[in-house]
Amino acid sequence: MKGVGPWTLMAPAAVCALLTLWIVLAAANVQAASVSLLIYGLANLIVYTDALDLLLRLHVRRRHTATASAPADNRNVSIDLVGSLPGGSSADLERVIGDFQQSGAAAVCPRVMIEPDGFLARFQAFEYALAFRIGRESLADYSITSGVSIYRRDALWRALREHSLSVYAEDLENALILLSQGERIYYDGRLVVSTEGPGTLGRWFSQRVGWYHGLLKVYTERLGAIWRISKRTPFAGYHFVIYIGGLSLVLHLVKILSALLLLLSLIGGFDSLFLAHLLPRNTLTSPSYFIGAVGSYLALGVIALFTVVPKAERAYIAPIVPLYLLYALTHLLPMTIGFSNFIAVRLWGRRLYKDHYEPRAAPGGAWVRGPS
Repeated sequence: MKGVGPWTLMAPAAVCALLTLWIVLAAANVQAASVSLLIYGLANLIVYTDALDLLLRLHVRRRHTATASAPADNRNVSIDLVGSLPGGSSADLERVIGDFQQSGAAAVCPRVMIEPDGFLARFQAFEYALAFRIGRESLADYSITSGVSIYRRDALWRALREHSLSVYAEDLENALILLSQGERIYYDGRLVVSTEGPGTLGRWFSQRVGWYHGLLKVYTERLGAIWRISKRTPFAGYHFVIYIGGLSLVLHLVKILSALLLLLSLIGGFDSLFLAHLLPRNTLTSPSYFIGAVGSYLALGVIALFTVVPKAERAYIAPIVPLYLLYALTHLLPMTIGFSNFIAVRLWGRRLYKDHYEPRAAPGGAWVRGPS
């Protein structure tokens, strides 16, 4: 693990201070008559969908995580192991594996956390905390495996017989195959696997392009499996059909429009702040939309910080919480390229951008300059 000095806080602190100053000064120039509720709602679509999803998952996680009578170290498991298994005094690897073997499940997904390593790693640490401690933990025994998971041997062998053997979203494909066969996969946050995140922005961008290429690839190829899984419980239907299929894939173009409206609002705020008058003052350039999105997402981030992130990690993550909306919006670019890569491969047999998952691709990814 690389050391993290106090100077690494300067970047998020400076950006937060500038953003706060911009909001205060821009808000002073906002004209209520220039605000459209329709555009406001569209511009804040990402905020609203993330907020509703978080609140729903918090509720569902509370319902089917370990019972209140369970020992404290069992409350980071997405199913109630204590109700059917003998308890223990520690949660070492042997106990986790022993519990898994007795559960009869096909696989168990541990928590993956990012090693502290600078500014970008803080965002990824928050992202991973949300993905595992609320995303997977809310899914009970129809969870999704990660790149590091423990499998029952016969279940893994059976899954690999049907697997496409593609490196793109291979863990999601494994999970869909097993869950569609009636198997159970649960999350056990007692076992924590620490990993280094992409150290550079280019590496992070290439990773995300590959992730979203894989997401669309596996989702379209496994629609039958997804439909069978969605019938297991209402929340399984929500996660696999509404959340992944609807909010992540179908509404992607609408989210791009939402991000463009927020960008116009941000530019309009600076235009008003510096009295440049380069943009016409109308309902599309009102600073209100961006101010509202930042305020709402900040409230959402604070709720997540104190309900999802472990206490020991809050001080490390807290400085970037006010900026997490910008991180979420930035994701739209690699998502778009990843989805476009999948479509381009299907139509023309080539990618627009070679991510680092692609054989012989550049370490940080590269744009395709000729036939591949």
